[in-house]
Amino acid sequence: YASSVHPFSGKLFCADCGGMFGNKIRHAKTPYRRIVWSCNDRYRGAACKNPYLTEEQIKTAFLAAFNQQITNRDDIIATYRDIAKGLTDTTAFDTEADELQNECDIVTDMCRRLIEANAGEAHDQADYARRYSDLTARYDAARARFAEIDDARQARNAKRASMERFLDRLEGCADLIEDFDDELWYTTVD
Repeated sequence: YASSVHPFSGKLFCADCGGMFGNKIRHAKTPYRRIVWSCNDRYRGAACKNPYLTEEQIKTAFLAAFNQQITNRDDIIATYRDIAKGLTDTTAFDTEADELQNECDIVTDMCRRLIEANAGEAHDQADYARRYSDLTARYDAARARFAEIDDARQARNAKRASMERFLDRLEGCADLIEDFDDELWYTTVD
């Protein structure tokens, strides 16, 4: 989930109850007005007791966590690459997609031959319609599954690209990070 409203939107979850954090305005009509983040379930009758966090606390915690990764950067990168390889592998999808494409080609050829045979000789039209309907249902099922697989492959490829951006950013950080950066936040959290 991503939001263009704020970098933290949809990215912070309550450690107490698992609810999503949202931003709230405290002391809205006073000189002490500020934006804080708290569990959305806190005010919905849940037993969540998590306190609110300021944006500065969130940024500081993120920088501390990220900088901890930098100190173990080489180990983290090696482990992360191995994990990423498994999480983004599309080999099984590619194999199934090839099989489904072959199935679609076979069914298309069967439909073509059925239509040519029906056009060339007199056939029972009810039998022709049933056979044609069976073939189109078979083709539609294969195409639908192919579309599902293609969506899954695209999702994994997008995840791979996101992971690579994170790894590139981590590899490029030789020193500890001192200032919060939205781009660093997005590449790390996504």
